Amino acid sequence: MGTMTLMGTAPLRPHARSAPPADAAAKPGTVRTETLPNGVRIVIAERPGASATRFQIGIGAGSLQDPVGKLGLAHLLEHLAFEGSPTRSASQQERLRSQLGNDWNASTDRTEVRYYGVVPAQDAVEGAALITDMFRNPATKGLRVAQELAAVRNEMVAYDGTLDGQSENIAERLVYGDGPATNNIIGTRSSTGAITPTDLREFHRSYFVGRNTVVLVDGDPERLALGTIRHELGALPAGARVDNSDVKRTIQPGRALQVVNEASTSTVALDVLVPIAEAHLKRSRSDAAKRLLVSSIGSRLHERLRRVDHLTYGTDVTLEPGSDTGRGQALLRVRTNVAAAHAAPALGRIVETLKDAIDGFGPKTFDRDLAELRARLRAQPPDVPPTTSQLAEATFDRAFQGPRIKAATARELTPTSRASLHSALERLTLETAVETAANLISLDNLKVVAIGALPDGGGALLDALRGAGIPSASVTRNPVDLSQYREMGIAVPKGSTPPVRPSRRGD
Repeated sequence: MGTMTLMGTAPLRPHARSAPPADAAAKPGTVRTETLPNGVRIVIAERPGASATRFQIGIGAGSLQDPVGKLGLAHLLEHLAFEGSPTRSASQQERLRSQLGNDWNASTDRTEVRYYGVVPAQDAVEGAALITDMFRNPATKGLRVAQELAAVRNEMVAYDGTLDGQSENIAERLVYGDGPATNNIIGTRSSTGAITPTDLREFHRSYFVGRNTVVLVDGDPERLALGTIRHELGALPAGARVDNSDVKRTIQPGRALQVVNEASTSTVALDVLVPIAEAHLKRSRSDAAKRLLVSSIGSRLHERLRRVDHLTYGTDVTLEPGSDTGRGQALLRVRTNVAAAHAAPALGRIVETLKDAIDGFGPKTFDRDLAELRARLRAQPPDVPPTTSQLAEATFDRAFQGPRIKAATARELTPTSRASLHSALERLTLETAVETAANLISLDNLKVVAIGALPDGGGALLDALRGAGIPSASVTRNPVDLSQYREMGIAVPKGSTPPVRPSRRGD
């Protein structure tokens, strides 16, 4: 089940790329896989007539493998792949990337480092030679390291150097606590400053190996440059595949409110998170009921926050499954941005609406919301089977999760067709909808992040929670330590309060 979204889209991971649009000149293709003797796994998307060839190379290791005290090493090494090699200087690499279309990028996650390149089909051999050279021979010493270290530090203070740019990481740490699975990937000034050329070379030697490498080649089968890929990556030492499957994110028990006073803005970004245990997600089997729940909450918030109270122009409501938000966990998430004076009443309305959803919104509302959801479904364009490129992308993603490689199927990518969902909605009952809401929504572990003009330290927000029936004595205030962001060069507001644990006394 993919992320369910109403009135907006959930944010993507930094640098994330999706499969490219279908090539108008290409014919329906096929996806196949192969494994080289040294363990390199290759996903091959053959699309006859494709005018471009796309490459992706990744390793199944990321910031989780950074040495202690040197967080940011994997990310820095990713940068250095663009800074020359023994056979091409940085300027020669840059010139060639430009000549090949300049569609190149890379990303670092907690469990992966990936490199991307798209080139005209006739230049596939040159493109394959370049991306494999970048992958195998990043710069690890001298002026280039210093230059990229400066670039990384500039990234640390992106988004005007405010904590608003770290809102996603703050929310993660609030929900799951501090640990490897919620590290900030990019590191801090001191952690990146501790990285040595030896560290960079050792990381590359340990993890950029055959059994830990996955490749995607997508394009015309006559112009895939597979010979170059096999030759260059077949020379990698076999090494060992990294297994990060035991790294899990565990929901922090209890309610919490994290407030960040950004005096430079007149608005407040509210992120209200309801953690859902995997057992409850599995218990709620009806995809139709889940979609209706998200749709109904969004409709109620639209009516109450915008049309009645005029507090906001809109909200995003998403149900993010565990595979997206951390193994074994899921989140029901409500996001909005309001004027500072409206933050407290908006939060109160959101929590009241979530509580109403637990009990069901009533039979009349159920009928109305169900009719609206059916109408939206009918208005959607017909189901389109996943493209060859999308199947290949899904296969590439899956390959990082285990030692074997198996092609993804169209059924796996579209488990719920529009027709089957429409049929399920026709059979959906109020009882099923209420049961699903009761399974998925519990405010026992409610988490709230508020970033913006909140000079009172969130006192009004706490009052709003109390007014919505959440005892303030049950809420831990500001459990996220913001000092690490100061170490990144970000302006942490003065007077940020230390954690305030809930009292055992009554409210």
